[in-house]
Amino acid sequence: MQLKNYTKQDTSILKGFAILCICLHNFFHHLAPSTGENEFYYSINHINNFFSLTSRNPGDFINILFSFLGHYGVQIFIFISGYGLALSMLRDNKTWLNFVIDRLKKLYPLLLTGVIFYILMTILMNGSLPWEVYLKDINYKLLFINTLLPKQGLSANGPWWFFGLIFQLYLVFPVIFYLIKKYNTKAFIAICVLSYSWIFLSQYCFNGYTDIYLLQNFPGHLPEFCLGSYIALNKDKKINNILFFIALIIFCLGNFYKFFFPFTFLSITVIVIFSYQYFKNIPIRKSLLKHFLMHLGNVSMTLFVIHGFLRQPFISLANSRSFNTELGNLFVAFLFFVTAYFLSFAALRLYELLLALFDKIKLPEKNNKVAGIVSRILQFSLIIFSVYLLYYYYCQINLSNAEQITQKGNTSANIMIENKSTYSTIANIDFDKNYKTIKIEGSMDIKKLKPNTKIPPIVIQIDEVLWDKIDIKDDFSVDDFRTFEFKYNYHVPFIHHLKNKTIKLYFWNTSDSNIEIKNIDVSVLAK
Repeated sequence: MQLKNYTKQDTSILKGFAILCICLHNFFHHLAPSTGENEFYYSINHINNFFSLTSRNPGDFINILFSFLGHYGVQIFIFISGYGLALSMLRDNKTWLNFVIDRLKKLYPLLLTGVIFYILMTILMNGSLPWEVYLKDINYKLLFINTLLPKQGLSANGPWWFFGLIFQLYLVFPVIFYLIKKYNTKAFIAICVLSYSWIFLSQYCFNGYTDIYLLQNFPGHLPEFCLGSYIALNKDKKINNILFFIALIIFCLGNFYKFFFPFTFLSITVIVIFSYQYFKNIPIRKSLLKHFLMHLGNVSMTLFVIHGFLRQPFISLANSRSFNTELGNLFVAFLFFVTAYFLSFAALRLYELLLALFDKIKLPEKNNKVAGIVSRILQFSLIIFSVYLLYYYYCQINLSNAEQITQKGNTSANIMIENKSTYSTIANIDFDKNYKTIKIEGSMDIKKLKPNTKIPPIVIQIDEVLWDKIDIKDDFSVDDFRTFEFKYNYHVPFIHHLKNKTIKLYFWNTSDSNIEIKNIDVSVLAK
């Protein structure tokens, strides 16, 4: 295969295909039958679910396919970003500071468009502003630090985790561009080796902290990003077709063996590149699919930022008795996608308005000494900060010599949760020190008082620091009590402190629950 420059039409088609995969994945993986996905970590159960559910539910094949594989659309966006940035840098070689500011001028209007629509949709659907905890999560995303904080990558609106990743890639791109331009293939291979070494060391050797995923941060996706830049800088270069089959084999192995899992993201990107080149050469110039994907590609950015919070009403509809069928799920998925598609045009107008405002920000002149000094200071600060994060999150996560913290109140008493109960306290635990790592373990006996009642989740809350929930599988009966056990680890972000704060555990009853809980036992280790 010969590498050629992608036209604007080519990138629109690829982005259209990518956003279609992402939207359907983010919808279907909330519906039954759900396979789970190997996106940020590997589980052999997910691939086993894929095959077993496909054989048992062939009518749900589209649901299952996108649920398991749809997230790989993100790799196409990463690849196209690396490709487009390299072409842009070839046309106008900017300084590092100018490049970062230029990217922020495009990234912020897009994220702000999503935030404005998110707030408007929340007011429309709930009649109120988003909860304070969600507004705090949005602030983390506006600072692009959400993927660096535990349990914040997918907070507020799951798909927005991508903004933290792409901003990090923007920060390191000028260095990547320089290396690939000067050393070409050697630089590409060296960067891939560095990336995979980082992944293997943190995920497999040192059992990296599971609340901060490396695959939500730039080291986990450098190979696909660099591949885009490499192809942009090596147009008309021939690539042996055997690479397609090697990539296909590695991708298959990566779904069955944990060792090969980190290579699936680069291999699927190579598969898409070869596949697109093949279909592109088919002499069908005016196909309905081609124009459909081009239109999707043109609104892919705004469709991406709004589809995540639009899906919840449609997910509830698909899980209702009327539509909880194979055809019903497909119909609701179609309604969801069409709604998000048309709203993306309104979002596009807002994005263009914000973009025009941000474009008025002037870039520093290339020979500006002050800008050069600021650039060096920022680069040095980023290096120090990166080293600090590596030490903070990967070297200080063990709980040896941790303290046992006692709780307030008696948790052995029975708790009755009925329709009228909104919150039922499990435990309140005070912190008198600035602990950095906490581990919560608990158990309780649960029995339903009515056959069709739902089990509410357990909420774990620290004011201004943490809000998370533990879902309880709805497999309890009215006949007898069954024991439920849970564990919860949390590494406190460097921007927060626990001293004089209280961790609260309670049942959050938002439905018609009617259950009884007894023999509650909660313990907390902190260090």
